[in-house]
Amino acid sequence: MTSTTIDRVGPDEGRAASPAPDAELTPERRVALDAALEELQAGAGAWARRGPAQRGALLEDVVAGLLRVGPRIVAASLEAKSLPPGGHAEGEEWLGVATSVRYARLLRRSMAEIERYGHPHLPHPPRLGPGEQTIVRVYPDDIYEEVTQPGMHAEVWMQPGISLEETIATQAWAYRTPHAGQVVAVLGAGNASPVISTDILYQLFVEGRVVAFKFSPVNSYLEPLFAEAFAPLIAEGCLRLLTGGASVGFYLAHHPVVDCVHLTGSPATCEQLLAGPPPITRPFTAEVGNVTPVIIVPGPWKHADLEAQAIALATWAVFNGGFLCYAPRVIIQHRQWALRHEFLGRFEQILAATPTRRAYYPGVQATYAALLAQHRDVRRLGTPGPDDLPWILAPDLDPEAYDEPLFIHEHFGPFLGETALDAPDVAGFIDRAVVFANERLWGRLAAAIVVHPETLRDPRVRAAYERALFDLRYGTIAVNTHPGYSYYTGLTSWGAFPGALAHDRGTGEGVVCNALMFRSPEKSVLTARFHPLGAPLMLGSHAMPLVARRLAEAQAHPSPLTAARLTVAALSGGA
Repeated sequence: MTSTTIDRVGPDEGRAASPAPDAELTPERRVALDAALEELQAGAGAWARRGPAQRGALLEDVVAGLLRVGPRIVAASLEAKSLPPGGHAEGEEWLGVATSVRYARLLRRSMAEIERYGHPHLPHPPRLGPGEQTIVRVYPDDIYEEVTQPGMHAEVWMQPGISLEETIATQAWAYRTPHAGQVVAVLGAGNASPVISTDILYQLFVEGRVVAFKFSPVNSYLEPLFAEAFAPLIAEGCLRLLTGGASVGFYLAHHPVVDCVHLTGSPATCEQLLAGPPPITRPFTAEVGNVTPVIIVPGPWKHADLEAQAIALATWAVFNGGFLCYAPRVIIQHRQWALRHEFLGRFEQILAATPTRRAYYPGVQATYAALLAQHRDVRRLGTPGPDDLPWILAPDLDPEAYDEPLFIHEHFGPFLGETALDAPDVAGFIDRAVVFANERLWGRLAAAIVVHPETLRDPRVRAAYERALFDLRYGTIAVNTHPGYSYYTGLTSWGAFPGALAHDRGTGEGVVCNALMFRSPEKSVLTARFHPLGAPLMLGSHAMPLVARRLAEAQAHPSPLTAARLTVAALSGGA
C-alpha cells in the first residue's frame, strides 16, 4: 500500500533529505567538520588503548557534570517545548537526567570491575531458559534499586547458541581485544535528552570508539550544556559535538575518516542512508522506533486494578507528549473481555483531563491531518491550546486490515490505536496477540504486556504467557510497566530484535545501554508488579518533579542519605 501518512520524524527533520550540498554545507563548514573528524582520527588509537582505570576517572567527572547541568537541561527543555515548570512534564525531564546520570555511573562501575576482574561483574549468575537460551538477571543491581523499585526485575536473553560460559567470556570484548581505533559518526535524535548521553557514552565506553556526535536541529539548544557536562571527554580528544541538519548528517556518514555510523531517528533517514545514493558501505547501526504494542491480558480486575492500570498507561502515553520511540501505539485487547470498554473508557477520561502539549516536533501537524482523513472514528481528547494537539485515540481498528496506517507506520506524537482480537479463551488470546504483534505491526524495538498475577495461576495461561516472552520478536519486552524503565536501568540491552534489518528493512539493528557489555544480546525482559508502586511518578502526583530530581541525585551518589531523601520526597507529596 502507498500511504500518505507522514512517518516518524527523525533527527534530521522530516523525510530523509538528499546528501547533495546545500546552503548549510558551505566550504567553511566543511573545513570545520573535516578538522573535527581529523582530530578524532588522530586520537582514536590512543583512546582504544586507554585502560579502564583512566576511562573510569573521566566518567567520575562526567557524572558530576551531568548532575551539575541537570537543572539547566530541564529548564531549557521545558522552554523549548513550551511547558510550564513545576508540573508533570518537569518530572519527565528530570527522569531523563536521572537516566543519563545513572548510565554514566554504571559505566564507571563497569570500568572498575573490568580493571579488577577483566569484565563487568554480573549481579546474578547466568542460567538456561526456554530453548536453552542463556539468561542473565541484571536488575536490581544494588540494595537501593531493590528498595526504590520493589518487585521489578530485568533479564537479558542472549542470542540462541551463546552458552553460559561464552556469555561471560565475551563480555567487554573491546577491552579484551582492543581494535586499532575507530571513529563513529552518531546522528542523534531530537526528542529526549537521555538519548544524547546514552548514544555517546555507549560508543565511547562499550565499543571503544571516538565519537562525532551530531545534534538534531530539534534539540541543538542542548549542545552548550552537554559540551559543559562532557568537557573532560572533549578535552581528551575522544568526543566532538556538532550541529546541523540533514546535509551535515549525510556528510559525516559518508566521510572517509568515519569507520562506522549509528543513527537514532526515523526509518526514512535510515532507508536513505542504507540505499543512497550513495549507500552506506561501512558498519551501520540504528534505532528507528516502533509501533509499540500493549497487550492487555484479560483478568479478574477489580475497580482499583482498572483505575491503576488506566493511569499507568496514560502516564506512559503522555510522556514527552508521545514523542518517544517506545510510546504506546496500539492497545491490543481481547474482544470477549467484559471489561474491555470500561478500561478503554477510563483511559480516555484520564487523557481528556490531562493537559495537552505543544506539537513541537516537525511534521506532526501533517501526521495529525492524515490520521483525521484516514479514520472516521477518532477520539480527540483534552483541550488543546493554539499550538497544541489533542491526545488522539483511534479505537476498534480492524485487526484484519493489513493496510491500516496505525499498524504499518510509527506515528510519532500523541497518537494511539486500539484493536480487539477474537479468541476462545485467555490463553488463545495471548497466542493470537503475539502473532498479531509479530506479523502485523511495524518495528522490532519494544512491546508491553499487562497481566494480573491471578490470571497466571491458570496453567494454560501461564504457559501461553511464557511462550509470549519467548516468541515476541522485540528487543525489549516490558511486563506490567512500560519499556522506558528498561532504558532507565542501563543494564539491559536497547535495540531492535536481532536480524530485523535483514528481514524487515528499516527497523534498525544494534544496541545501546548494555552497561554490562554483553556481546550477543537478543532481547531484554523487564517485569514489574501488577499493582504499581510508583504513584509519585504517575499522572496526578504533585510529587513528580521533586521525586524525579531526588532520583537523579541518588543515581549520582547512591547512599543511605540520598535514598532517604528520595523516600521522603515520595512520601511527602513533593512538599
